[in-house]
Amino acid sequence: MIFFGDEVNIQDLLVKWGNGRAINDAPNDYPNQAPFVRLMGEGSIGVPPLAPEPHEFIDSHISAMKHTKPDHHRVIFGKYVYKMSDPDLGRYLQPRRSRTAARELRLSAEAYLEAKLE
Repeated sequence: MIFFGDEVNIQDLLVKWGNGRAINDAPNDYPNQAPFVRLMGEGSIGVPPLAPEPHEFIDSHISAMKHTKPDHHRVIFGKYVYKMSDPDLGRYLQPRRSRTAARELRLSAEAYLEAKLE
């Protein structure tokens, strides 16, 4: 993988991406202020899990999936940003799917991203 070396697990990489992405997603009660800004003001923000270049590289590929593979995009966001389990992913997808189908879709999306990132 370009930024990450050869021995990087895609799931570990996506966990780091999801944690970095969740820091900057504004929750419903703070529409004008991202959590990163709020936490920075409190002095309780740490180092981002990924450097900016790898984060943007992964984010661009995941954003592109929104148009070409919308189910893959939803399952990646559900798993790595919203921290959903496979049964929760099955209920989150439209139309609803079983836990096994959601797991297979998640594994397919991870494999697709791994191939794109190489």
